[in-house]
Amino acid sequence: MSLNQIGLVMGLFVVPSGLLWKGHGLRRRSKRLRRVFWGGVFGHTLAIAPMTLATLIPAEVWGQDDPLRIFLVYWALVAGALLGGLIGYSRPVV
Repeated sequence: MSLNQIGLVMGLFVVPSGLLWKGHGLRRRSKRLRRVFWGGVFGHTLAIAPMTLATLIPAEVWGQDDPLRIFLVYWALVAGALLGGLIGYSRPVV
């Protein structure tokens, strides 16, 4: 299994499972951790659209090892969840 396939499996199964697991007892967590959770959920959800669009584009359009396609298809879900969680963490707690 290649590194890109591991990233795809992480984005499709590991990240949503981890978010689901961390969602239990969310009300008892601090405000910052709730923002990290919802940022991860929001980022993962937003990353679904470009990933789906990139998978629907025919293979003839992309180059042999196009880095944009590799990122969008294999790593966008993981990056979206991490970026969303980071944004949620960096927002000031009011």
